[in-house]
Amino acid sequence: MKTLILYDLILDNSRPDEIDTLEEIEAIEAALDELGIAHARAEFSSDLAAMQRIIGDSDVDFVFNMVESVDGRGMLIALAPLLFDLAGMSYTGNSADAMNITSNKIVAKRIMDAAGIPTAPWFVCGAEPERGTG
Repeated sequence: MKTLILYDLILDNSRPDEIDTLEEIEAIEAALDELGIAHARAEFSSDLAAMQRIIGDSDVDFVFNMVESVDGRGMLIALAPLLFDLAGMSYTGNSADAMNITSNKIVAKRIMDAAGIPTAPWFVCGAEPERGTG
C-alpha cells in the first residue's frame, strides 16, 4: 500500500498556521512509517493538469488530503477532492460537494436555517436582508 500526502503550497511568506502543516505532515509520515505504509508528498497547486498527472502517476492507493486552500484561496478548497473523485481515488476528508457547501458561509447558513438550526443573523452586501433563525 502507498499513500500520497497532498498539502497547500508553502511559501516563504506563508502564515504560521500554514507552515505548521509541515509539522503535521511529518507526524503523519512517522505514523505511516510505523505502520509500514509507503508514502510520498506533494504540494497542491491550481495547475490542475499537473495535479492530475501527479495523482495519476503516483501509483498510490490512498490520498491523505491536507489541502486547505489552493494558491492561498480557501474558496478553491473543493478542487483537491474533485480531482480525487475524478481519478477514483480514496482520500481523507470530505467530498467536493461537502467542501463547496461548508466553505461558503451563506450557503451553509441558508441550509441550517431551512433545517431549523439556529445561526447568528447575517446579511449579504447588496442584497435584501435575510432572516436567520438566530
